[in-house]
Amino acid sequence: MLILKLFLKDSSNLITRQLTPKLVKQLSPYNIRKISSGQNHTAVIDCFGRLFTFGSNKFGQLGLGHSKARLGVNLVGSSLVGHKVTNVSCGDTFTICSTS
Repeated sequence: MLILKLFLKDSSNLITRQLTPKLVKQLSPYNIRKISSGQNHTAVIDCFGRLFTFGSNKFGQLGLGHSKARLGVNLVGSSLVGHKVTNVSCGDTFTICSTS
C-alpha cells in the first residue's frame, strides 16, 4: 500500500501544502490497514494495531504527550502500550482512536 502525504515541513518546521502526493518512505516496511488525515496531520494503523502519526503537532494532535514540532513518522506509545488500536480519526487539530 502506498501512503502519500500532501504537506511538507521545511527546515524551519513550517508546514507548506504539497500540490502532488509524495510517498512516505518511513511507512514502507509496515502493513498499513487504516488511514485518517486531519488538516495538517495524518494517522495510520498497521496490521498489529500500532498507531503511527506524522505532520503538524501544534496542538499535540500527534499523541506524543507534547506539542513540540516533530519531523517524520512517530510511533504513538505511552498510554497505548499493551493495546491494539482498531480505529483512528483525525480532526483539524486532534486525533482520536479506539482500542480492542
